[in-house]
Amino acid sequence: MNEQPLPSLSSLDRTIDEQGCWSCTHVDAEGRPAPATELCVGRTTPWGPPDLVTSTPRRHLRCPDCGTTWRVWVPQKVARPSIEWPLSKSKVRRAPRLEIDQVIERVAKQVPNVRVDQEQGTHPGDDDGLWRFYLAKPGPDIQIESSTGACPFLIETSFDESSAEALKGSFIEETAALVVTFLKAAAEGRTVRLVGEKYWKESPPIRHVEPPQDWSEFDRRKAQAAWGLPITIAAGLTFVVSLGTGFYWTVPVAVALFFLAGWLHHRLQAWPCPRCGKPFALSYFPVGSDLWTLLTAEKCQACGLKR
Repeated sequence: MNEQPLPSLSSLDRTIDEQGCWSCTHVDAEGRPAPATELCVGRTTPWGPPDLVTSTPRRHLRCPDCGTTWRVWVPQKVARPSIEWPLSKSKVRRAPRLEIDQVIERVAKQVPNVRVDQEQGTHPGDDDGLWRFYLAKPGPDIQIESSTGACPFLIETSFDESSAEALKGSFIEETAALVVTFLKAAAEGRTVRLVGEKYWKESPPIRHVEPPQDWSEFDRRKAQAAWGLPITIAAGLTFVVSLGTGFYWTVPVAVALFFLAGWLHHRLQAWPCPRCGKPFALSYFPVGSDLWTLLTAEKCQACGLKR
């Protein structure tokens, strides 16, 4: 009797039909099949900032029954679920269940406040089999990697000095136990070195080096946004002078200067990260320390890509 292969990440992908719909399949708490939910492209919203320009635009939609977030590539007719935590409380769960799901559930039982983010590939063919477990950002994290979502997992922590320290999670229980040990130590403010089987018996392979990123537009927007503070000061002075001298015709000039400063600030804040497509830097006011935070941003707030 032939054993059926375990489901993998690729088995979770759904093909969008001619009506622009696909099914989110479910199981109940006991693992029995539950009614599926039909999801449609018409209910999706864009992924990333509104002014993001990309060759592979993505959209997303959350299943109202199980809470799973689906990433949708409409031109390629591909829908893919994200495996993350926490999810909305529900009586059903996404199916089929992978070994990574079981690892996350075991960890969440022992560390209820854990958060899990999955790598978000830009293209449907990207390998996004990497999950980060953490308690808060910024803070220490542990990541496990498997292109299939099944054991063995490659396990690394933010305390590792090199990839040679990566451990191997050969079983669900072993992988979950290593993650729990790290997170409990992090919750207590302790640094812990995990002990287990090394993933690489010899030197780890050379990791893929990302191609050079084009930062010229980012530098241009940063230089323009740096004028935000002096423009704001000039607008304030113009407004005060108009009230003190009675030259109220200068009020529209002050208002225009305020809008100009805000627009320059928004252009820099809306600049998308070359890797993940999300805003590279975030702030809320174009003056003071917040402007300084925006202008000195050296890495993406979402994926950590360094300038």
